[in-house]
Parts: sequence; structure tokens; C-alpha cells
Amino acid sequence: MSTKTFSEITAESRIMVSGMKSHADQVAKRGADAAFIAQLDSDLQKAIQLDNQLAELKAQVKLKTTELDVAENTLKANYSEARKIVKISIEQAGWKAFGIDDSK
Repeated sequence: MSTKTFSEITAESRIMVSGMKSHADQVAKRGADAAFIAQLDSDLQKAIQLDNQLAELKAQVKLKTTELDVAENTLKANYSEARKIVKISIEQAGWKAFGIDDSK
């Protein structure tokens, strides 16, 4: 048995809601009254809304990840340059004050 995708579930649910609304008298005999159909439709709309919000959040995460990568690369480059400056400017005995434990 395969698991259905979200788009398959929503497509089938749309058809189900439409069919139940069209045949409300017949399905009401088995307990699917107007309130049940309205709840099913509401559940469908909420799921679609949440999926859309999730897609927006994923896009934002992707953008922030790119921004973080750029910031991290800049930090690494500047840190490397700072190490070089300290190693050139300061005697080796003073490097520990800058967090540098290198022997050379």
C-alpha cells in the first residue's frame, strides 16, 4: 500500500467535498450531514492554507541559509586576515591573548 502525497489527498478531498455537496440528501442518511460536509471542507481549506504557509517558510529558510553562508564566508576571510595581522605584528609569546595556539 503506497502513501498518498499531499496534493493527491487534497485533490481527492476536493472531489469528495464536491460530491458530498451534490448528493447531500443521500449521504446525510449515513451520517454525513451538512455540518460534517462543512467540517470536511474546512479541514481541507485549513490544510491547504498551512501547506502554503509552509512553502513560504521553506523559501524564507532557504534565503536565510544563503545569507548565513555569505556571512560565514565573510567572517572566515576576515578572521583569517586578522590572524595573519596578529602573527606579523605581535611576538609569538603574545599570540595566546588572541586565541592563537600555533607554534609558528
